[in-house]
Amino acid sequence: HIIKTRSVRNLVQQLSSKRARRIIMSSVSGGDESIQQIIDTARALARAGTRTILVDATPIGDDIAITMNIPDAPGLHNLLSSSARLEDAVRRDPNSSLHLISGGSETGQIQAVDSSNLAQLVEALESRAGVCP
Repeated sequence: HIIKTRSVRNLVQQLSSKRARRIIMSSVSGGDESIQQIIDTARALARAGTRTILVDATPIGDDIAITMNIPDAPGLHNLLSSSARLEDAVRRDPNSSLHLISGGSETGQIQAVDSSNLAQLVEALESRAGVCP
């Protein structure tokens, strides 16, 4: 299902009723406003009782973690290159029950990733959604 909305509250209500398992959000423009909207949506889902892990797949920078005031840690690119463990990459948002996997310290340096690593990461996240640190 593709849901188009400009209201975070409306999005949370629609997603709750559909019991979505994965949500992909992207921004063509980037920038602080887009980042904040993604963070606000993820926090709203977490506050509504949805187990939520925000994964930053931005190829350059670690803007989501910086905006959320979450300390530097291994992230998605480290996980996909097998240079970090999932337990080391998942961080908890101090303002909600949201969890974050940032872009990571190798952001922008990763060339090619084995797609099986991504598939394994998605499986691991789904199986651990309720038991993140």
